[in-house]
Parts: sequence; C-alpha cells; structure tokens
Amino acid sequence: MRLILLTIVLTLLPTIVRAETRLGYVDLQRAVDQSNEGRQVKSKLQTEFEKRQHELDVQKEDLKRLMAEEPKKQELLERQLSLQQRGDRLQREIDDKLSVETARLFQKMKASIAQVAEAHKISWVLDLNAVLYAPKEPGADLTDEVVKRFNAAK
Repeated sequence: MRLILLTIVLTLLPTIVRAETRLGYVDLQRAVDQSNEGRQVKSKLQTEFEKRQHELDVQKEDLKRLMAEEPKKQELLERQLSLQQRGDRLQREIDDKLSVETARLFQKMKASIAQVAEAHKISWVLDLNAVLYAPKEPGADLTDEVVKRFNAAK
C-alpha cells in the first residue's frame, strides 16, 4: 500500500510543482541601464574617460607631429608605444570600473526584484541573459516594474 501511495505521489509531484511555480525574468543589463543610479554611474565614467582620452589624444597628436619631423628616432617610437599602452590601460580601467559598478547595482537591485516577485506571487526570477527561451507571457518580464521600484527606493 505504501509503495502504491509513494508511486502516485512521485508521479503527480511534477504536476503539483509546476502548478504552483511561476517564473519571471528581468533583463538586468537593461534594468541597470534604465535606472537613475545606473545612468549616473555611466555618465560619471564617461566623463572621466573622455577627459583622460582627450589628454591621450593631445599627446598622440604631438607625437605624430614630432614623428613627421624625425621619423626614425628610437625615442619617438618608444613614446608611441608608451602612449598606446596607456590607452589600453585606460580602456581596461574603465571596463573594470564599469563591471564593478554594474555588479554593485545588480546586488542593490535584488531587493527590488524580490519585492516585485512577491507582489506578483512569482516563485523564480531569472536574468533574461541566462534564459535560452522565454515565451511572451503577460507578466513574465518584470524589468520595467523592477526599474520603477528601484528608482522609487532612492
């Protein structure tokens, strides 16, 4: 008798779980991009990058002028290599800062995601970028509501 009951429960378990489980998703990258704080971070980093890039561009123009005057000098070639390396480091630094800030915002956004999920009685919320297929079900995409709630929390 117990074996029959256990078999019935195990057979019906996936159906029961599916009936109570609701899935939603959030496009975290879009949420960060559309949030007020995300826009501020990107603007700040963009301003910093543009300023430093302008300084590098001025130095590159000076170097081009000098190389036109004396193209074979070893010192000029070394300066050119140094400028190229500084440009590469600048790009990596900006990319690293953006990654750190984005990860920080993802963590802060979890509270808003939890609030929205609870309000909609959603059991699981996934990052859209980790989902291979997501049907266009009403209420499944929580991104806009998460951004609104995140912005309102400030």
